[in-house]
Amino acid sequence: MSTTSTPSNPPPNRIHEPGTADGWHGVIGPGSAFPPEPGRYHLYIGLFCPFAHRANLVRHLCGLTQLIDVSVVMPYPKGDEKGWPGWRFARSEDEYPGATRDALFGSAYLHEVYFRADKEYKGRYSVPLLWDKKAGTIVNNVAPSPSALPAPSTRPT
Repeated sequence: MSTTSTPSNPPPNRIHEPGTADGWHGVIGPGSAFPPEPGRYHLYIGLFCPFAHRANLVRHLCGLTQLIDVSVVMPYPKGDEKGWPGWRFARSEDEYPGATRDALFGSAYLHEVYFRADKEYKGRYSVPLLWDKKAGTIVNNVAPSPSALPAPSTRPT
């Protein structure tokens, strides 16, 4: 049986091809490059994005709010066709309702987080984005991707 690799179905041994527009396709789980560990992951979302809402909803429904912290970008500036310069983080907690500062790096724009993982990244700067604090890279940014979050049965206790 042959498995065809497509952007939505990458080969299982590849998470991201550096320097390309390819997204990140990692999954948190036992035996993966991203094991479930308390406090290891950070989720970037925008309240305007239904895919980011979905990832955040899974985070809440699966009881992962204490394990995966979150930063929320503002819905502007949206950016060009690649998202440049892209969504900005709030400078203060009251600048835009629900938006936050980048709690992990203090970035001004979301693209700065992408460039921490791949300085040559050529794709869009989108949410949701799941960051691995321990490995210092993006786990997953391919929406919809709540499957990147650990299943309740694999959550660390």
